[in-house]
Amino acid sequence: MNRAQGPFRLLYTTQSGGLRLFWRLHRTLDEQQRVEAAAFFATNRFEYNRFTTSFPEFEASGVECLREWELLERARALAEPDHDLIDHWEREIGDPTLWNALITDRRLGFPLRAQFVQDYRPAYKHDDLLKLLTVALKEISAQIERAKPDAILGLNAVTLYDYLYYLIARQRNIPYLQLKLTRVENYVSFFTDPFSVSPHIADSYRRLKCADEFTKLEAEALAAARQLIGQARSERLVYEGAVRSAASQSRPGVTKRAQGFVGRLAGAAGRVRHAWTLRDPHYPLPFRYSIYSQVVKPMRRRLQARLFDVRPGDEARFATEHAGRYVLFALNTEPEVALLAYGRPYRNQIETARNLAAALPVGWTLVVKEHPNARGYRSRGFYRRLREIPNVRLVAPMAKSGPLLEQAALVALVYGTVGLEALIRHKPLVVFSRAPYEIFPSTMVRYVADPWSLGSEIRGLLDDHAHDELALEAYIGAHVSTGVRANLFTELLGKGEREAMNTGGTVEEQYGRLAEEACRRIGEERTRLASAQWT
Repeated sequence: MNRAQGPFRLLYTTQSGGLRLFWRLHRTLDEQQRVEAAAFFATNRFEYNRFTTSFPEFEASGVECLREWELLERARALAEPDHDLIDHWEREIGDPTLWNALITDRRLGFPLRAQFVQDYRPAYKHDDLLKLLTVALKEISAQIERAKPDAILGLNAVTLYDYLYYLIARQRNIPYLQLKLTRVENYVSFFTDPFSVSPHIADSYRRLKCADEFTKLEAEALAAARQLIGQARSERLVYEGAVRSAASQSRPGVTKRAQGFVGRLAGAAGRVRHAWTLRDPHYPLPFRYSIYSQVVKPMRRRLQARLFDVRPGDEARFATEHAGRYVLFALNTEPEVALLAYGRPYRNQIETARNLAAALPVGWTLVVKEHPNARGYRSRGFYRRLREIPNVRLVAPMAKSGPLLEQAALVALVYGTVGLEALIRHKPLVVFSRAPYEIFPSTMVRYVADPWSLGSEIRGLLDDHAHDELALEAYIGAHVSTGVRANLFTELLGKGEREAMNTGGTVEEQYGRLAEEACRRIGEERTRLASAQWT
């Protein structure tokens, strides 16, 4: 078999339920005789036990698996961190500092409660973080040395461990591939750069934008892009894995909701007892999800409702009254990778909004749109501080973005699909992270790294804005031509209350496509990295 197509030595970095996904992908690759050896990294002791109950062959196979909870125990047993080891690795793989790897992992910087409601208290003391970093560096580097992988596969780099695997892989010229949503229908792709546009997508974009002739695949991708753009201009932009809109979510009556809550608590009793005995400090007991989602958050939503200036149903009226004299700023949920990794200097969204509001032309309004996933999450104080900014108006999380986008003079965000919706509607876009819109011309998108230049960047973009339809088609076409269809969130990861699509085929077919694409991308990356070494 061609070495570019396998068999490969692979290392999978998994998060919680992602272990099931990558084990099934591994078995598909193994059936195709494309795997020589494999190793795994796993988090979430409770989900791991559930997984091995369903797939007992995992442990029976003897495959090496590094487990996060065991690393946590070793870190707690350390008398003190190894500063010399940390300094050595920081010089070898730092980005430029290993603080970025620690900050990216929300479980290290925020308490368990922050998964449900806003809470900025630190989860670890400084020395405890350094002990964990000491153990993680030792164990991960040793595993990579033992496994000698041809490639490392994972999901988003949202944990300390994923980040370290990425940094060490980069230093050792090992292909590092993240399976991620493209946010174009249900296309997924294996990305090689966690924080910028993946080179294979950038190459496709440049070809689609500049070439005179296209392959059949590229022509089909452009046709699909034009169709998607046309649909998005008349409807809401929807992609697999997105949070469902208010209109698509069924709203059972109070009695049914209460019965459902009681039923979930009763059914979770065994899971709670099991989880309690495991004592995994990074994952809350199952019943806390039900309590916060069914009791705490609904109560907070009712208390916060009057803090929003624009509520569901008011969007069109507000947009018409302020047409052309406001900037729409879309908030991100917290604590999430969008802020902790992609938008590192802009993690404080109140201060980002304050800077934005002060950078607008006098007389303009900054319209701050809450994220649908943040309903009932933030404190009333968060919204009060935003309301204290004179030219800020708050939009409720379940209000529709469409009418507000249509009349906005400019759109700003750290990271999110609202940016693509803005570009589809011919709106200039200011972003505070490099991925994924930095690829567009500066007459469409401005990436602002320096807050001091924010005002001049906004003025320059407003004055020079020119919509480039070919760039938009090439951007979406590049994700289509380089991606494969898979219902990553709704079927392969089993996450509920997400937008689903029926174009993925059977689960077995989806894993077959992912396996084929993984081999193709590993071969491409091995060739690219080898060429880079000789240039």
